[in-house]
Amino acid sequence: MLPVIWDRRTRTILLLSQWVALALGIIATAPRFGPVALGAAGAAGIYVLGFTSTPLDWYRRPLALDGALVLGVILTMVAVTLTGSAESPYLLLALTPTLWAGIFGGARRAFSTALFASGLLYLVELSRIPPNYRDVLLITGIQLLIAISISQVRRLLGDIQNRAARLEMDQEVSAKRLEQLQDAHDLLTQLSELTAKQETNPIKLGNAALDNVLRRLPGSAAAAAFASERGPVLVARTGIEPPHAHRITIPLKVGGRETGWIMVAAPHGVSASEIDAISESLQPLALAFGNVQLIHNIAGRAISEERSRIARDLHDDLGPSLASLGLSLDLAMVQHPVDRPLADQLTQLRRSVSYLVDDIRKTVADLRAEPEPSLVTSLHEVASRLPEGPELVIELDERRPPRPSASQEIMGMVGEAMRNAFLHSNAKVVRVSGSVDFDQGWVSVVDDGSGFDPTSVPNGHYGLVGMRERADRIGARLSIESGPVGTTISIEWGSK
Repeated sequence: MLPVIWDRRTRTILLLSQWVALALGIIATAPRFGPVALGAAGAAGIYVLGFTSTPLDWYRRPLALDGALVLGVILTMVAVTLTGSAESPYLLLALTPTLWAGIFGGARRAFSTALFASGLLYLVELSRIPPNYRDVLLITGIQLLIAISISQVRRLLGDIQNRAARLEMDQEVSAKRLEQLQDAHDLLTQLSELTAKQETNPIKLGNAALDNVLRRLPGSAAAAAFASERGPVLVARTGIEPPHAHRITIPLKVGGRETGWIMVAAPHGVSASEIDAISESLQPLALAFGNVQLIHNIAGRAISEERSRIARDLHDDLGPSLASLGLSLDLAMVQHPVDRPLADQLTQLRRSVSYLVDDIRKTVADLRAEPEPSLVTSLHEVASRLPEGPELVIELDERRPPRPSASQEIMGMVGEAMRNAFLHSNAKVVRVSGSVDFDQGWVSVVDDGSGFDPTSVPNGHYGLVGMRERADRIGARLSIESGPVGTTISIEWGSK
């Protein structure tokens, strides 16, 4: 269907063409004016006046359009028959029904109207002696050519309309997407401002919430767990579990989604009203945990995509280029022997290239590995699972977390040293100190408890064996010093 504005313009043009054709016909028949010429002018005038007075909406109705076309062909053929058939001055007017059919009815109606008009003209010509078939064929060809041309014009106009509609739809979709992106940007900006003003460390948030719970339920023990993609993560623990404790679990929810849990071991039963009151007081913690989840998810996706891109670039571009450079140096030294000083320099350069290639391989492995949390965060998580005992002091200067390829091994060694100090040393203070900066660092775990002989470990105790194996796996240096009082376990990796 054509646009309404084009329908109106086309109708106006066709009506003007009809009036011009009618005027030409009347002027051409005026010299032999008589009843026949008057009848032809009357039939043609009825046709033109009828199409002029018909509302535009009628042409969009199939039955009304078909009736108007049939009547128009008959009236124009009457005018043509009365004024000379194939030589009639009204032939130009007789072509307009085909134009109407092509514009408002499509190709099928245009061809039907052209054939109907040509057939009537052929029948009229048969009554003449001798019939002029040549002119009839010429007029039929003109009718069909008009039908073909006007149908193609209509199809092109329809395609233009459809493309314009699709473009308008695409613009609306693009505008909506742009609006959604703007809304997302505004939300991220607000979230960034919120996190800049508030504490988002789940361990500190959990500890603060547990202190509030213990004030409500004196003599209880409590733990807080954070809901992560890997499952529940115990982030805080406080209090000593009383004998015959009554255990309850309070979920932390935001919008029906669980963001964490609080586990309480109370010395007595807890009523439903008390649980409701505690749940209400924990709602800020639930929201804070939810914010932390959102921040971790957004940052995690962005970091993961960037890590993958950098890993691809290193693996596909820089790595092969350095390997090719090393091979070229090897060939140069083999094929073109040089004096000793230059040979030493080339050898040193070749060694540096090998170090770079090896470092790139490690970097690609780190980037492809699953990102690990910071060492400080992991140690707090380990501490929350340890029983009540000595005071734990963590003094780590962690500029960057250990590289992913070594992070699990370092965490395993430090965690094992902390557990041994808590479970076996009877210490009062356990101190974890050190400095960590990605691929280098040191950590020491020192307690003031009863020591042991590192060279004589009882059967069935494989913690130290596992620590040594982990150190060997990443090339770290493990030192264990213990005496009658106190134990110091030091781990050092990377270059000093």
